Amino acid sequence: MEEIMKTFDSKIKLLKFSYDQAKYNHEARYIHKYYVHKDLKNRIILADIVAIMQEMNDWNVFKRDIPQTLPSCYIHYLDLCANKSITGKEVKLVLQAITSYFADRKGELTESENRAAINLNAWLTEWEKKLLHECVRITEEMECRVRSSDPWLTDYEIDLEVSFYLREDDPFSEENNPDADEYDIDSEAQLLCSTGFLMNGLIFAKDVTSTEYWGIGDGQDHKENSIRNDTIFYEKHCSTFHDLYSRLAVPMKHMGRIGRVYSDIKVYYQNGVLIDLKSEPPFESQDEPRVR
Repeated sequence: MEEIMKTFDSKIKLLKFSYDQAKYNHEARYIHKYYVHKDLKNRIILADIVAIMQEMNDWNVFKRDIPQTLPSCYIHYLDLCANKSITGKEVKLVLQAITSYFADRKGELTESENRAAINLNAWLTEWEKKLLHECVRITEEMECRVRSSDPWLTDYEIDLEVSFYLREDDPFSEENNPDADEYDIDSEAQLLCSTGFLMNGLIFAKDVTSTEYWGIGDGQDHKENSIRNDTIFYEKHCSTFHDLYSRLAVPMKHMGRIGRVYSDIKVYYQNGVLIDLKSEPPFESQDEPRVR
């Protein structure tokens, strides 16, 4: 890598990041989807945004003091052993997008934005209770089947994914942005964000009643400590609402963009059989049921 860089002008800045790891950076995904100009989206990928974000202190992004001219960048994708150069003009446009995003995340809410956040949190709090009830019902139903020595069920898994979609009147919705599929990072332009980590593993009624239970529908306050004056930060935050602005990195100012919430509960029915093809007829032995 050092040998490669010797052929470049000393003013060029070297950046490094993993192409694959960048896929899981929610801040970069949100910036690419809603802040990077559409003419630049086919040129700039998530790894580029994360690599530039790592150098934000050098460019005083949080002070909103971006220099008029910036050096070109040479990006090395660690896991691909591939490289790409980005012009100083492109770097500046990405930095402006990053700056706007963090300004929205830290910015004071308007009255309507604050009300939308309060309403969403209240709705999600009640919705979580219904979702939790369904998850418990499915888990215990599957556990009963495993315990009954069902010949076609020796184990099972349950995955929960929740997706948030834009309102139809949002500027980035498919209705208002019909060519979005040409450059959008997701297959669905209407998709704001999604998470598959609201429930970690199976969940039983005895778990929910435990004082140590922490997750969807737990009735606990998941709010992060904040000195902000917006009244939404005086409310108790449910798990899903906290995930939105914390782990999924959706600006609090944007909660009112959500127009649809979609939950997808996937049950995996598993059956294992050991076979010995040397015997005649072949010997088979079913796995022992996995009882929790």
